[in-house]
This record gives sequence, structure tokens and C-alpha cells, in this order.
Amino acid sequence: MKGNYSMLVYVIVMVLTHQDLFSVQAPNNAFRTLKECEVAKKTFLEILEISKPHKDAYAVGQCVSVSLGSNA
Repeated sequence: MKGNYSMLVYVIVMVLTHQDLFSVQAPNNAFRTLKECEVAKKTFLEILEISKPHKDAYAVGQCVSVSLGSNA
């Protein structure tokens, strides 16, 4: 593709943690809008809550914007 183009996408980064242990959870999804990302994040966090390895473990997540572009 020739010319300048750019795209802003959102990805979800989640951490499941308990005491000194943690696991980074990063679903292989990208979203065009922050609203779509937030809806998906809520769903993924609910899944982690159900499947957490210990009752005291907890999950946190954040939608992060990533700017993709090229000057080819």
C-alpha cells in the first residue's frame, strides 16, 4: 500500500493476580472503538472471575490505544 495511512485500535491487557503471583492475560483481539473494547473487557473479566484459581485472586484490565501507521 502506497501513501500515508494510520489506524487507531484498542487492545485489552488484563492481569490475574494473587499474593506475589500474577498472570498477564491478553486476548488476541483489536477493537476500532473504546466502547467496543470496554464491553469486551467486561466480558473477559467476568470469565476470569468465574475461572480464577483461588478465591482471593482478582483480575484487573485496561483498554489501551495503539496507533498503527506507515509512511510507505
